[in-house]
Amino acid sequence: MNPFSRSLIAVLILGVVIGTLYGQPDAKPKKFALLVGVKDYEHSKLAGLNYPEADATVMAQLLKSHGYNVVLLCDSAGKASADSKPTRTNILKQLDRMLDQCKKEDTVLVGLAGHGVQFEVDRSSYFCPVDAHPLKPETLVSLKLLYQKLDDSGAGVKLLLVDACRDDPLGGRGRGIDGDTAPKPPKGVAALFSCSGGERAFEHDKLRHGVFFHYVIEGLKGKAENADKEVTWDSLRAYVKKQVSREVPLLMGGGAKQHPNEVGNLSGEPPVLVGGQVAAAAKPDGEWEEFIKVSMTIGHTRLFLEKHAQGRLDEWRRKAEAGDSNCQVFLAKCYQSGIRQTKDFAEATKWYRKSADQGNTYAMSQLGWMHFDGRGVSRDYEEALKWFRKSAELRCPEGVIGLGYLFHKGKGVARDYDEAMKYYKQAVELGHAEGLAYLGDLYLYGEGVAKDYSEASKWYRKGVEVGNASSMWLIGDMYRQGLGFGKDSTIAMQWYMKAANLGDADAMGRIAHMYVDGNGVSKDYEEALRWLRKAVEQDNAFAMFDLGSMYEQGLGVPKNTDEALKWYSKAVEQRHSMAANNIGMMCYDAKDYEKAMRWFRTALEFDDKNGMALQNIAVLYDDGLGVTQNSDEAIRLWRQAAGLGNKLAIAALRKRGIEP
Repeated sequence: MNPFSRSLIAVLILGVVIGTLYGQPDAKPKKFALLVGVKDYEHSKLAGLNYPEADATVMAQLLKSHGYNVVLLCDSAGKASADSKPTRTNILKQLDRMLDQCKKEDTVLVGLAGHGVQFEVDRSSYFCPVDAHPLKPETLVSLKLLYQKLDDSGAGVKLLLVDACRDDPLGGRGRGIDGDTAPKPPKGVAALFSCSGGERAFEHDKLRHGVFFHYVIEGLKGKAENADKEVTWDSLRAYVKKQVSREVPLLMGGGAKQHPNEVGNLSGEPPVLVGGQVAAAAKPDGEWEEFIKVSMTIGHTRLFLEKHAQGRLDEWRRKAEAGDSNCQVFLAKCYQSGIRQTKDFAEATKWYRKSADQGNTYAMSQLGWMHFDGRGVSRDYEEALKWFRKSAELRCPEGVIGLGYLFHKGKGVARDYDEAMKYYKQAVELGHAEGLAYLGDLYLYGEGVAKDYSEASKWYRKGVEVGNASSMWLIGDMYRQGLGFGKDSTIAMQWYMKAANLGDADAMGRIAHMYVDGNGVSKDYEEALRWLRKAVEQDNAFAMFDLGSMYEQGLGVPKNTDEALKWYSKAVEQRHSMAANNIGMMCYDAKDYEKAMRWFRTALEFDDKNGMALQNIAVLYDDGLGVTQNSDEAIRLWRQAAGLGNKLAIAALRKRGIEP
């Protein structure tokens, strides 16, 4: 007989909560959490799972915000430190360390997310660590062993949340553990299982979690609060049972059903999980919350960092070195932007990685951008995609925005405007205002949708309403160009100023343009240079390009081709297409036509819609400069450039009697 009769794919949160909060008046309760998520297993019979790491990581962040001392063991963390790999040895070692610290006033939560199995012979249930062999019980983590360890500890009440039956690692030869078949907990333990006998527990891509665990998290966030603004075991149980039973048929269809089932052995008042005396001193990290709010509304964090780093940088560094993942992000941002220390992209990337390895989803998204831009690491769109996707799977809006941008621009994936729109809308649903600006862009340029200035303006104004700086200067662009409403340079300048006052470098570059052109303001090259220099301090490639142009043309400064080349080259490092084109023109003027051709082609590599680069390559082919003369190729390129509105290409075609 096959030793397996059932299988468990479990996201298991095993909690130990003090049965009573009474004791000495001066007792200070502590809260601990050990959270384990195993997504990719070493053994071939244990298939990879979708969301265990997301379940454990989001739970870790949530509990940390409520004052828990959290240890997270998961695939990502294990890549940075062997001690954080979710092996059997590490799970039991960390549990023992945690329980050794517990007193009767304390709260302990242990969460296990991954595969599980149940044997027919002894009917024992086992959690599968990353190094599990499913046929060898000695490589697994027995629930009975966990029960025993918890029972032997100083904790009074133990709570289990078991999300089981998501998949069958044995290919249909088993079934998952439910509340009817799971081993009964000892005295002082209550368990809420994700489903009842004969049912299956579901997960859903929309939720990015198992349905059961999604509502556990939502409940702990406050939706399961009782009249006293506490989330207790009873209030959480009632909320999860109601939501899962109701939502599974709607989400899954096909007659699917899932009814969470409680097995418990508690006495006395239901323990408080969030709120009440235990959490009275546990307040969320207000500084981090403010940082995230700024990032999701304004769209960038430079002003926040400049303000806070003045008195906090040394403390951020100390906490970062001690392992605080939020402070690791603050430190990385300061290195990235050169705030109160020398700019160092490699050091920034190092700290983002340390934070990401601890499950910080914002840091994951920033690693994506570092790989996208090639800052501190080599430019690698596939690596950017990996980190954006990892962050997005954990419902981080910054990661969702990154995914949308890759599909929008066709970097690392095939260009797909529908996918871009989908992710931008997801980001908006998660509260990220930058998604509103990107949605407006799709309508402004007619990318995947019909060009619609009214619809673009609608999305931009939604962004403005929540303080998004990009949306402000984008509305300014519409006024400056007269798109959707009458041209008005004065109003455009007002919108640019609003965004610039929020520290937006793109807006600063636009203000510089207005001063160069005398558009809405008096022409003033010195003022233009002042705004460009403010923008280049933020590594803005467009401002670098414009500053190079000022030096090349001698506007407000003496002509200086070396200085122009320096700024064009800096912009090229960030893949600025027109900067590459202008370097090509400098080579053309120096009669180095082969080098000019390389730079024009580089410009097209950066932006395949660069009509000026197409026009310049066409000229080289038509004249046989740096390449073999080829009039047909020249005409083909001129047609392509003319289709993008390039007036020189249109004139070249008409000169040859060809209508574009």
